[in-house]
Amino acid sequence: MDLVNINISHSDDSQNRGDGKLQIWRTNMRQPANMCAVRNSVVNNVGRRVLIKANKGRNKVDVTEGVISATYPSVFIIQVKDAYTESCKVMSFQYADVLTREVEIVLC
Repeated sequence: MDLVNINISHSDDSQNRGDGKLQIWRTNMRQPANMCAVRNSVVNNVGRRVLIKANKGRNKVDVTEGVISATYPSVFIIQVKDAYTESCKVMSFQYADVLTREVEIVLC
C-alpha cells in the first residue's frame, strides 16, 4: 500500500487532516465481481459462434455473427467472415461494454 497526498478542499471518504491535504491509501485495483463473471463466461465459450449486438450511438445498432477467437485481460476478439468477399474481419470488444450493455452477446 502506498500513501498519496492530494490537495483537496473537502473530504470525501478518507481522512481529512485539517490542513487542506487529504490522505488517501492507494491499494491494488481489482476488477468488480460482475466483470470477472462476464470475462469467465466469454472465456468458457471461446471457439463458439455468437451473435453480437453492438450499440454504435445515435440509434445505430450493429448486428454481427462471428466466432469468439481470443480473450485477453481487458478485451475479447470476435472473427467475422464476410459472405460476399470470403474475407475475415476482426472485431474487439471490452468486457466493460458487455457489463454496461453497450454490447450484447447471444450464443448461436
